[in-house]
Amino acid sequence: MRFPDLLRFTQRHADGALIDISEHRVLAARIPDLSAPALVIDQSAEFPAGDADGLQAWLKRTFHRRPHVAALCGFAPARRVLRREELSPKRCAEPGFLAEFLETRCDIKDAPRWHITALNPIDGASLPRDYAPARPSLLFAVDPAAVRAAQQQLLSLNLLPQTLEVSVLPLLGGIQHLQTLRADTRAVVIVEISRLFTDVLILAKDGVHTPPRLSAGLTTLAETAHREFALPDILRGEARLRTADAALLQRSRKLVQPLARLLQPAIDAFEIGSGQHVGEIYCAGLSADLAWLNPALAAAIGRDALGVDCTAWLSSRGLPPPAAALGPHWLPALSLLADYSPERHGQNA
Repeated sequence: MRFPDLLRFTQRHADGALIDISEHRVLAARIPDLSAPALVIDQSAEFPAGDADGLQAWLKRTFHRRPHVAALCGFAPARRVLRREELSPKRCAEPGFLAEFLETRCDIKDAPRWHITALNPIDGASLPRDYAPARPSLLFAVDPAAVRAAQQQLLSLNLLPQTLEVSVLPLLGGIQHLQTLRADTRAVVIVEISRLFTDVLILAKDGVHTPPRLSAGLTTLAETAHREFALPDILRGEARLRTADAALLQRSRKLVQPLARLLQPAIDAFEIGSGQHVGEIYCAGLSADLAWLNPALAAAIGRDALGVDCTAWLSSRGLPPPAAALGPHWLPALSLLADYSPERHGQNA
């Protein structure tokens, strides 16, 4: 599965960075040679989403205070649409059709400004324009203001993005590859927990399904922790969620119940409507201190967390192992790395 990236530069560089930004954390790694046929990670680090000083200090130390560093970048914009729809490829090719569709169906008033495309929900390819009947399609749109904000954030860190992609798109391909390796035909649920809401994607045999957004997020879970641990306020509740000690893990299923109660019906509706079975759950974009949410949420709805051995996954993509072991929450960044082609992005020109 290969989705289009939003931005490409073609300057030649030797080493470079891999950067993946979510609402909860920033993953950063050094790639010794961006022109190599098999990219390798020789250093890695993780920072809280708001720790620009820590990230900048790591970049200066790692890249010897070089004025600019080439980077492969992923981000998670709040204003984005990823929605399965029945669309006619011929209509999609008509000027203004997708913007009008986005405005009408998703109530996005500034839709004509957005980057919008319709994709095959199975492999991410563009729809064939000569195919008239409506067919399942994946409507992907992102607010250009979010793209510009991500660019500015990266440039303020002296990073020159060679690619800039919405991280969940290469992740879909990464999970699809993993399922193929394991000969597992069950659907996988990808959960993106934001502060105020949660987005759900279901990767199935017939492509990506997109249940409605869930009205609970990290703040909801922080409120539960606030009550469960009798803490002074919700901020302390969120801080408690980020301290995965024995006392928290003992209550983990109770803490995720507000989200589990909304997720379970979404999965049931998919299984009943499609006749397919959901196997495992993967929570994307979490920081290492919130990684416990993945197994807790999976257990709360009677499923398993998606098992990811990042070293084995990289090997299966023909990439060397990283210098230090990386946890499952690195899969979005590694999927971005595995999708990168030096030839396609001009590094070997």
